[in-house]
Amino acid sequence: MTDTPHQVQVADEAHEDAATTRLAVRMALGGFVLMFVAGAFMWLKVGPTIFVDLATAVVNCF
Repeated sequence: MTDTPHQVQVADEAHEDAATTRLAVRMALGGFVLMFVAGAFMWLKVGPTIFVDLATAVVNCF
């Protein structure tokens, strides 16, 4: 049994959607990893006071 052009197109679109979703998830996870690494370096260089200062600045925005 052969696939019609429409079935092939729908399958290709589904594959592209899945690939786009996987890329988005990988990019989000990569962003969290980079944020963790940056936070660790800030902790080592400045200490925990930087996080208190950042939290205070965020709270003052509200």
